[in-house]
Amino acid sequence: MLIKTDRDTILDYLEDSSGIKGGFVDEVVFPESERELISFLKELGIKKTPVTISGGKTGVTGGAVPFGGVLISTESLNRKLEVCKDKGIAKVSCNVRLKEIEEAALKEGFMYPVDPTEKDAFIGGNIATNASGAKSFRFGSTRDYVTSLRAVLADGDMLWIKRGEHICNRGNTFCISTQAGRSLNFKLPSYKMPAIKNAAGYFVKEKMDLIDLFIGQEGTLGIIIEAEIRLIKSPKNIIGILSFFESEEGSLSFSDRLRELSHGELHEKDITPISIEFFDMRSIEMLRQEYKHIPPNASAAIFFELMIDKDADYDMLGRYERMLKDFSSDIDKSWCGMDAKTKERLREFRHKLPVLVNEQVKRNGFPKVGTDIAVPKEYFRIMYSFYKDSLENFGISYVIFGHIGDCHLHLNLLPKNEEEFLRAKELYLKFIDKAVSLGGTISAEHGIGKLKHAYLERMYSKEHVLQMARLKKVFDQNCILNMDNIFPKEYLKQV
Repeated sequence: MLIKTDRDTILDYLEDSSGIKGGFVDEVVFPESERELISFLKELGIKKTPVTISGGKTGVTGGAVPFGGVLISTESLNRKLEVCKDKGIAKVSCNVRLKEIEEAALKEGFMYPVDPTEKDAFIGGNIATNASGAKSFRFGSTRDYVTSLRAVLADGDMLWIKRGEHICNRGNTFCISTQAGRSLNFKLPSYKMPAIKNAAGYFVKEKMDLIDLFIGQEGTLGIIIEAEIRLIKSPKNIIGILSFFESEEGSLSFSDRLRELSHGELHEKDITPISIEFFDMRSIEMLRQEYKHIPPNASAAIFFELMIDKDADYDMLGRYERMLKDFSSDIDKSWCGMDAKTKERLREFRHKLPVLVNEQVKRNGFPKVGTDIAVPKEYFRIMYSFYKDSLENFGISYVIFGHIGDCHLHLNLLPKNEEEFLRAKELYLKFIDKAVSLGGTISAEHGIGKLKHAYLERMYSKEHVLQMARLKKVFDQNCILNMDNIFPKEYLKQV
């Protein structure tokens, strides 16, 4: 097992993609086997030394940023990546990158449909945060594809959880045994989660499967070291279409129509898109810096993808052409990704906006204030109107973009000074409260981490968050594992 204490190595592990500053740690440890990991955790538990788990460091809520104790990196653990064609699954260790899984699945005629933006992310981190992405509109999140997992608990004990083997009892209670024979009896928190795309707090549902508690627990209950994930057969082709609209209203109405198709309300499931992404007028203006050939009258854009399984399916493009004309767009002015080269160009376009936003943040010298809010589809227009009305004459730059198919948009406020930054944070709270009042979530895909404790209490209540702390202590009696993720560590002293 490698242990690093030199400043240069440690510095690389004091940040993730969240921008959180001020992290510190005594040492960074690289176990090279499961046995080394378990042995070291036992030592930390005896000393009650806090431990932060780090994987691909691609999270955006500070979950992998340490504040004291020891940091354990999973990158040197034994690696496993095996595609089982007969079962349609992949067996993976926690430190396999998403892009490696996608490549291995494709070689065997399969596809891993969960599509987070960051392909260098470790699958362990994806499972720990229930990662999703653009294709979640059709395929759902990581939770929908994990069929089993192995997790090391904070005391070095282990759980091997297979979907369907542990369903909660009446009263939402569980009684399970660890690998060492220790009995764990606990009751789930009493809050109800919104029935939408959601990554806020421990997953809770009546008659739920134990495995779902460990998906999205942000490393606070155990360290996921291995999993089996379900694959689907690769379609013949996936094509992308980026359509520009003369008005934001036209783009919103077009996305409404696409969403209706997917829910069968118009009985057109055969032309259901697998992703629907939105770019508002300010996003288009920012993208013009790099894409001068964006149509001059474009005020918004919708990017959507279609899954093609047979040649006859290309006939569906004619249906979309007619739909676009209904909303003041035109297939002839759309950008289509039909082959590898053109699809790569569209992928670059989709991911260019966050890059431009981060460049603007650096020029401004102040952090962005960004939402991860989603609401039920029947309230999406109300939420969007609330955004626009609140921002009118507000005087701070912003862009709105993202997963409109899931009614999940990222609104990035871009303050240029301290006064604007404080005003942006106040407005963020108003957005949070509005979303919660509509039955929405404060975090649809990024989790809570160390950044969103206060917002979680606005979604549930302090008592509900204390119930989460009580649940953590069942699995982590010494309170050492990924402290300050999801809720403040001080809450563990109150339960």
